[in-house]
Amino acid sequence: MMASHKPHLMQLHNDSVENLAHLDTLEPHQHLAVIDRACPSSERLLTEARYRIYHKIRWVLLDSTDDDLAAAESKETDMLRLVSALEVTGSCNLFYFAWTKEGELVAKDVYRISINSELITSVVAIWRNGAFEDQQIGKSVAVRRKNLQLTPIRTTLIYTSNYTLSHFDDYESPQIDTITRNSYHIAKVLYDFYLNATMKKKYATSWCYSNIEGMCSDIIGNRTDFGAALLFMTQPRLKALSYTKVPIRTFVRIIYKTPNLSTTDNIFELPFDAMVWNCTAGLTILAGGLTLAAYLFNREMDGDQTPLSDAAFNIIPVACQQGSNIEAYGISRKAFILVSLIGLMFLEASYSAKIISLIQAPSERISTLKDLLESKLEVATADTPYNRHYLSTSTEPVRRALYEKKLLLKNGSMNIYSVNDGIAKIREGLFAYHVYTSTAYQRVSETYDEVEKCYLRELVFFTNSIGYLPMKMNYTFREHMNVGMMRILETGIFIREHNRMHFSKPSCDRAVSFRPLNVVDIWFSIELMGWGLGSAILLLSGEIVWRKHKISRIPIFPYVE
Repeated sequence: MMASHKPHLMQLHNDSVENLAHLDTLEPHQHLAVIDRACPSSERLLTEARYRIYHKIRWVLLDSTDDDLAAAESKETDMLRLVSALEVTGSCNLFYFAWTKEGELVAKDVYRISINSELITSVVAIWRNGAFEDQQIGKSVAVRRKNLQLTPIRTTLIYTSNYTLSHFDDYESPQIDTITRNSYHIAKVLYDFYLNATMKKKYATSWCYSNIEGMCSDIIGNRTDFGAALLFMTQPRLKALSYTKVPIRTFVRIIYKTPNLSTTDNIFELPFDAMVWNCTAGLTILAGGLTLAAYLFNREMDGDQTPLSDAAFNIIPVACQQGSNIEAYGISRKAFILVSLIGLMFLEASYSAKIISLIQAPSERISTLKDLLESKLEVATADTPYNRHYLSTSTEPVRRALYEKKLLLKNGSMNIYSVNDGIAKIREGLFAYHVYTSTAYQRVSETYDEVEKCYLRELVFFTNSIGYLPMKMNYTFREHMNVGMMRILETGIFIREHNRMHFSKPSCDRAVSFRPLNVVDIWFSIELMGWGLGSAILLLSGEIVWRKHKISRIPIFPYVE
């Protein structure tokens, strides 16, 4: 059968129940099955249809035995008796035709809210003036039957803190179980204001992880119908669960404070780009060469007895703005030294000013998970079931390496901090914390000053950060749930509930920003002094050894009185 955008009318022979298999195609919602009760074995065919009665296919029941208006009421009673034995539920599309006492032909749909409740019928169309007047048939099942008459729906709620058990319905301390409590509030609006259903609560402490009893095991085991807790969509779960169609974005991030620029870069190299450094080196060499040339030209004339090596290296203290330790003779040498001092002085002033600004600047070197892996930052996580599961099961190379090298301790446990301790460690610097951002930012707004808030950054570890509310496969009220969630989103209630439970990243003020100098800021200069001191000691040791070697080669003459 070719798929199209129009419903298919299929002829099912009542004497062959095997023909029902033709309804199991990829597009069952496009099928319209018409059954005439006057045909033999029609009741048997409907009984054998089982789940197909309520699974997407639209059914129309006819009775062509007699058109006597006097028998219309009894024919409708017989039709309802037949339907009562079928698995009609709130999501089925089952219609039948009946005559009214006024002689009008009406189309009715029939369903029941639960398998043990009474059948409910409603008129969806009336035949008048040679055409059907649409009453409700053009509306979806979820719109026609959205009043569930306080039917109890088994719903699983998740908590990770005992505090949540007594605070699901309020908004106190929203940083505790933010995700699960927000999902509960959305489900409560769905039940109370759209479905008119009753929430029959069941509690669990875990989501959907292997070998752990939790919300998913309740749904799969038919101990609950709906999960009022956000759940990520994964391929194994799609085989066992159904989801609502409204995505709910989660904000689980790695939060860190941008380190100082001196932590990730050599700030003594950054003030000038490569071209300026090359020009500076060329200027220094040129000034030194010209000074040396002037020295050699005027050496005999001025009577200067300065060693040639000292004259050659005289440009180094000049370049470092330390002056010259050699007295300059001659106009040319004085002019070269003066011009060198003035030119290099402007470079030194620009260099020093740039160094001061770089000391106060944050580093932007960490922008990816790979950068975080290669950085000096310690990484920890909040103690939640989804953090433990997804962080430890990630197979992507960078994420796996980040888990094994940064998050995993030597004893095999994860590096875990409470929210208060984790946020405090972020403030100290060189620390990254994987946490739900709403929980973290509330603590940040309470403890950080305005300037510190400006240096907070985020990285995404979870590749899938969009969740959905789960329910049973082929749940009879799945369309009701989907349409209700759409209505909640469209009316703004969804955003309202989200804003009442979530804290966004706090604003900051960069007007005042001063940080005192630390050892790490001048570490390169300390290293340079260390290398210079070490080189000087090595040269001194070499000179001492060389001197002793030369002394040992001096011939010894006997003393003669």
